[in-house]
Amino acid sequence: MAYKKALAAAAGMILATAAHAQSAGSNIVSLGWFRVMPNSSSDPLQIDSVGGVPLNRQVANTGAKIKSR
Repeated sequence: MAYKKALAAAAGMILATAAHAQSAGSNIVSLGWFRVMPNSSSDPLQIDSVGGVPLNRQVANTGAKIKSR
């Protein structure tokens, strides 16, 4: 039920965006700007179990570090 509510909310947000007419018969829908920018470092990917068998291992080269100049 929560999935249906979330889907309905997302559809409502998409349909509620403003449309600005540039000329007769021309509509432009603005969706805004989406940007992802990490602010800190992240740990490597941790695999806890595979098929119910505990592993507790980290996958090499999956973490990220932010370097500033």
